[in-house]
Amino acid sequence: MEQPLRPTTLRFGPPAQDRLGGIVEALTVSSHRDIGPPMSYIIYGTGGHAREIFFQLMAEGHGIRCFADDRSPDRLIGDLRVENSRIAAERFPDARWIVAIGNPRARESVTRELLDVGVTIGSFVSNRALVAPDAVVGPEAQIFANAVVSTGCTLGRGVIMHFGAILCHDSSISDYSILCPGVVVPGNVEIGSRVFVGAGASFRDGKPMARLKIHDGSIVGAGACVVRDVPADTTVAGVPASVRRNPV
Repeated sequence: MEQPLRPTTLRFGPPAQDRLGGIVEALTVSSHRDIGPPMSYIIYGTGGHAREIFFQLMAEGHGIRCFADDRSPDRLIGDLRVENSRIAAERFPDARWIVAIGNPRARESVTRELLDVGVTIGSFVSNRALVAPDAVVGPEAQIFANAVVSTGCTLGRGVIMHFGAILCHDSSISDYSILCPGVVVPGNVEIGSRVFVGAGASFRDGKPMARLKIHDGSIVGAGACVVRDVPADTTVAGVPASVRRNPV
């Protein structure tokens, strides 16, 4: 079982001239990404999320062995075959898997099934993401380019932070939840398990002794502004966000 990733230090490129003629120093950041040799991956899923993982892995020099899809195998995506999970595991026993499914409940179900048959499921942290050195990132997390995980934050197992999502200080996201592109979560917000937060949603600040809580299984609509706690298995949308459907 993959352990939570540990902080490392990266240096992004040599000093360069900026457009005003000054010197831009190389940027050194602390991060939770793996800076070892390129890895080989199998991507479970064939939708938009899977293809977004694919191009980011390729851009960072990793190899993709195949896509996997138990519902619709035996086809091609570009030059890569789509196999069922059993054949993929047999053909590429040393590959790491990425479960590239946006739906939280489906991602949890597939992840558990794959772990039960003994494959290794990896995490993905883009080289273009910014992760504080004291943040805790759980196994199988996916942090896309331009996402930010700030100081004192915690991500659970299988959490996805999409392009440009921001998690500010002392906030947390529990297992298998997803922040879609451009979501902004300020300080002291607690997001439960299997929560889906739509693109561009935002939240009011919580307080250390009165955290804003988004409970398990909730859905926050795209562009919503959440100003109060959201009960479990509830859909909220709008500005300010209000309940639209309960239960989910």
